[in-house]
Amino acid sequence: MLPLLLALVLPGPTVPSAPAEGCGKQPLSDAIPGSRIVGGQDAVVGSWPWAVSLQLRRPGNNFAHVCGGVLVNENSVLTAGHCVTGRENLYSWRAVLGTHNLQKLSRHTVKRKIRSITVHPEFKRETFENDIALFALGYAVRYSGHIQPICLPPAELPPGLENGTECFISGWGRTSEQGTPSRARQEVSHTPPVKSFCN
Repeated sequence: MLPLLLALVLPGPTVPSAPAEGCGKQPLSDAIPGSRIVGGQDAVVGSWPWAVSLQLRRPGNNFAHVCGGVLVNENSVLTAGHCVTGRENLYSWRAVLGTHNLQKLSRHTVKRKIRSITVHPEFKRETFENDIALFALGYAVRYSGHIQPICLPPAELPPGLENGTECFISGWGRTSEQGTPSRARQEVSHTPPVKSFCN
């Protein structure tokens, strides 16, 4: 089973500073938690303002969603390292922020080119250890009701937080095990297993 927590340890100046001031706010959300583990439901528009669609250029100059990420500050998007492996060409990527439906971009949608990609130097694709990467945006985004930074957790979680705490997953992933990716952002409630179960 994959480790419950990942540590963010990236070299040099690419590491985001302390949590962005005002991080974790959902100014447009009255979201109702999802109730299913596989699938989920359409998220309320604006309820996950740190969600980012990381997209790769396809033939014909079109882009396709590849992985989700989260905005950690006005210049940086955190994602999984396995999304980047073998796809390190900066000019093939873009980040799409402030959107809900990937086929119907709104006036709140912001697109950014990628300035750099840093994959954790000890990422192991076979075991998914250190499965983390940081995208530096071509230039900063402005925060709005639809674009906000997420709060990163402390290195050590407070006692009791890891045992039975309800968490949420949000993104444009598959709505069933064999289904196709969703165009509208989905959300689902999930209670992770206790840490002792993962060890």
